[in-house]
Amino acid sequence: DAAIASRLRALNILVCAADQPEVSDFITPALVDRDPVVIAIGTEGSAPILARKIKAQVEALLPSALGDVARLARGLRPWVAETLAPGRARRSFWQAFFAAPAPQSPRQAQALAETLLQTGKPSARLSLIGTGSADPELLPLKARRALDEADAVIFEPGLPLPLLELARREAELLPTSALSRSLDEEVQARLAAGQALALVSTQADPRALLAGSQLPQTHLDIIPGLAALTPVQPRQRRFAHHV
Repeated sequence: DAAIASRLRALNILVCAADQPEVSDFITPALVDRDPVVIAIGTEGSAPILARKIKAQVEALLPSALGDVARLARGLRPWVAETLAPGRARRSFWQAFFAAPAPQSPRQAQALAETLLQTGKPSARLSLIGTGSADPELLPLKARRALDEADAVIFEPGLPLPLLELARREAELLPTSALSRSLDEEVQARLAAGQALALVSTQADPRALLAGSQLPQTHLDIIPGLAALTPVQPRQRRFAHHV
C-alpha cells in the first residue's frame, strides 16, 4: 500500500488507505447524512471503530426526516425575515420551530409558523448567574443555557475569559465598570426594551450584584454557582511515645 501511495503521489493524486493514517494524505470521517444536514465524526485515524460507534449513536438520535425539516426551514427564511424583527425575535421563533413536531409539508410548516408567531413572542428575561470558580466545567447547565440565549451579558470585572466565551458571538458583553449609568438603571432599561439579560457575578451567590435594588417584575432566574473549595490543610499526626 505504501508503494502504491508513493506512485499515486508522483501523479499528484491524493491517497487514503483504510486504517493506515501513516500512508494517507487525508482521512474520510464517518458521516451521518440527513441532507442538507451532515455530521462528520473523525478520530484522525486513531480509532475508526470508535467513530463508527459514535455515528450509530448519533444516527439513533436524529429522525430520518431531519433533512426535510431543514429544507422547509430554508423555504421559510424569506417569510420570517419579512415578518419578524432581527435578533431575539427570530432566534426565539426558530428555537420554537425546531422544538416542535416536524412538519410534513410547506403548508404545515407555514401553519406552524403562524401559530408560533402568535404564541411565542419573546419577553424580557433576567438571569442572575453566579460563578464562584474560574472553571467553566463547573458552571451549571442552566447558566450555560442562559448565556447562550442572552442578548446582553453584564459581568463583574475579573470574570475569567473562558466563562465569557460561553456567551453567543452576537451578544453584547459589558463589564460593570464600563456602564455609563448605574447597574440598576442599566438593567431596568434593557428589560424595558425586551432584552434577555444575563448578569454574571464572580461570586457563587449573584444576588449581591443587585443588593438593595428591587428585583424587576419580569421573568427572573437566580442561578447560583459553585464556590471554589479552600485547600485542606493536612492534619498533624500525633505520635504517642511509649516507655
